[in-house]
Amino acid sequence: MEEKTHLSGINLFPRVNDRIAAVGFTVIGTAIALIFPIERYTDFLYGRRFERAKRCGR
Repeated sequence: MEEKTHLSGINLFPRVNDRIAAVGFTVIGTAIALIFPIERYTDFLYGRRFERAKRCGR
């Protein structure tokens, strides 16, 4: 059986404390969410189906 390698923050930065990494990623994610409009993300996820449903009031 083939062994799979997973990429994670722990593998990339082994010396960083888990709590510090969690807080850091939370801050980065929140900053990105405040800067970029959510509509672009939902359009990416749902494509045109979401836009049609939005216009129809669903």
